[in-house]
Amino acid sequence: MACPVCAVAIAGGLGISRALGVDDSVVGVWLGAILLALSQWTAYFFEKKNIKNIFVKILCYACWYATIIPLYLGSTPKIIFNTNKIIGIDGFLLSILVGSLTLFTSVKVYRFMKEKNGKPHFPYEKVVLPIVSLFVVSFMFYLITKA
Repeated sequence: MACPVCAVAIAGGLGISRALGVDDSVVGVWLGAILLALSQWTAYFFEKKNIKNIFVKILCYACWYATIIPLYLGSTPKIIFNTNKIIGIDGFLLSILVGSLTLFTSVKVYRFMKEKNGKPHFPYEKVVLPIVSLFVVSFMFYLITKA
């Protein structure tokens, strides 16, 4: 599960990149990460309330990821999707998927590294590893969309 400090940093990165006019595929990486973090927290909330049903967990993920549907259905002139495709898939949707996978993988890598070492390698490693991973993936999407 992603840590709260990670989510704040991710949300900050999302807001800053959107304000600077960064491409939607780069913003999608951060959006995918924050959606995964919010989904995990919601599922954990229900587990703490002794609601440990797999369907509730699936519903938590489905509801949070469904929040992007209005972006495609709305008619806002500033938000236009499906303009850039990567591997034949909408760049925004692909980057959301990759951002979610990046956060998930980086949290798993952190846990593996911590178990192997017995403790974190440096202070705030739990925050630094996901954020740096997301920056790297964002930069890769930036290079892909600029080409």
